[in-house]
Amino acid sequence: VRELPVLRLSYPSIGRVVRGAREFRAKVPKKFDLQIMVVGKRRHGTLTTRVINISANGVSFSIKKEEQELFKVDETRTFEFMQEGMLLVRLSGTVRHISKIRGKKGTEYVCGIKFDLITRAIAAKIESIVAAVQRAHLKELSDLSDESGLDLKT
Repeated sequence: VRELPVLRLSYPSIGRVVRGAREFRAKVPKKFDLQIMVVGKRRHGTLTTRVINISANGVSFSIKKEEQELFKVDETRTFEFMQEGMLLVRLSGTVRHISKIRGKKGTEYVCGIKFDLITRAIAAKIESIVAAVQRAHLKELSDLSDESGLDLKT
């Protein structure tokens, strides 16, 4: 503006795939109860666990130490998202990482999957799940600010 450098800020695109933009990962609140069921492969059973983060392009979920061997990087897996026992969507994805992280209860293990969005309908369903997760997370933050007396809304 008038030859002066300006820092431009904008809100992230929460539930949409935008080329060239870093994707927004929504943290899944425990009260939201979003589960992922990974369909078994190579004589392994089906695994159901809690989703940690979700974006329009991928998901990360917690696994136990002994469940690390069930996943191999760059393999394709089929999985289903469920909430309160209801199937939301079934799709496939590619395992991107199996990571060891430091969590609240010590060492935790996380698996990250990149979605294979083969149809626009599946992509739209994932975008709606991400938006619902983000609304739940913002509601949780709002409730915390009301309890503590801190104003996080301004």
